[in-house]
Amino acid sequence: TSRRTISDESVRDTFLLSTASLFGTLTQKQTKALMTALDNGYYRLPRSATAGEIAGMMGVPRTSFEDHLRKAENKVLQAVGPYLRLKPLEV
Repeated sequence: TSRRTISDESVRDTFLLSTASLFGTLTQKQTKALMTALDNGYYRLPRSATAGEIAGMMGVPRTSFEDHLRKAENKVLQAVGPYLRLKPLEV
């Protein structure tokens, strides 16, 4: 048995995330919306495509695309949140 102290930094550097914990709750429509947005530059700065353009590519109304995308973003961020909180904020 070791009494070695484990630092917060060593824990942060060795945390592993499973894809199931990050993406397991996404529906197929949410996954497709997120992947299509990524593939078409929706998250680039500046954006390469608008929500309306991507929705047109997918053959769905813009509002439906935005709804699926927003729900996917929320689920992924909620899954990442506890790990993000491990990162110290610089002042």
